[in-house]
Amino acid sequence: MKNQIKMRPDVALLITRLIIGGIFVFSGWAKVSDMTGTFGMFSQMGIPVFLTYIVSYGELIGGVMLVLGLWTELAALFLTIVMLVAFYLTRHFGFQAFSMPLATLAGLLVIIGCGPGKYKMKEMCGGHYICRGGCKGVSKVKGICQASNCASRGQDLSMCNCGDSLHNYFK
Repeated sequence: MKNQIKMRPDVALLITRLIIGGIFVFSGWAKVSDMTGTFGMFSQMGIPVFLTYIVSYGELIGGVMLVLGLWTELAALFLTIVMLVAFYLTRHFGFQAFSMPLATLAGLLVIIGCGPGKYKMKEMCGGHYICRGGCKGVSKVKGICQASNCASRGQDLSMCNCGDSLHNYFK
C-alpha cells in the first residue's frame, strides 16, 4: 500500500498554481468589473480607495502571473500580504468568513516555499521570461549551441565559447 498514490512534485505545484491563481483571477475580475460595489465593500472595512485599486488589480494580475508561472514568488508574496490582511479583517465574522483567505494563504505559502515547479512560462520559452523571437527560434536540443549570433551554432557546446545564456538551460 505504501507509495501507491504518488504525484510528481512539479505536477502538484502546477495544479496548486492553477487552482490558487484561478481563484485570484476570478476574485480580481469580480472586483475590477464592479469597482463601484468594490469601493462600497472596502470602504465599510475602512480601506481607502487607492488600496482598493491595488488589491483589485493586484489579485487579477497576480492570479494571471501564478497561472502562467511568471514571477511566481513575487506574485505569491504580494497575494500573501493581501490574504493576511483579509484574514485579519474577517476574523471576527467566524470560520465561514475567514476560511477562504486562510485556504488561499496556505496555497500561497506552498508556492512561496516550493517555488513554481518546472511547468512554468520561463521553461516553455527557452529559459527566458521574455520570449526572444516568440519562442519559435528556441530549439531544445541538449548540448548543441543555439545562439543565433554564434559561429559555432548547431555544434557541440563543448566546442563553443560564445557565452550565450541559453547554454546554461540546455546543458
